[in-house]
Amino acid sequence: MYFIYFGKTAVYFYLNLNIETKYQLITIIYLIKIINYDIIAKKKQRIVYMKALDVLIKVSSLVLIISKIIHIRLEKRVSNLEKSPKRSVKFK
Repeated sequence: MYFIYFGKTAVYFYLNLNIETKYQLITIIYLIKIINYDIIAKKKQRIVYMKALDVLIKVSSLVLIISKIIHIRLEKRVSNLEKSPKRSVKFK
């Protein structure tokens, strides 16, 4: 179990969670953190808030896509290894 703090927010990551679920939780926490900063910030800084929100959504979706691609490639490698014949090592 991982225990990660973001300000006053504490999140538990269990090892059996999917990668997608972890990234969704991280995205939600960062959104909450940005909204808290926006409440404190002045009206002029709302443009910065919107840009940061857009960047956050793009980065989290990009990381999710990359993790899915890696997962698919690993599954293909495992299936190829299972299909390949077993090799025996002979000692002389």
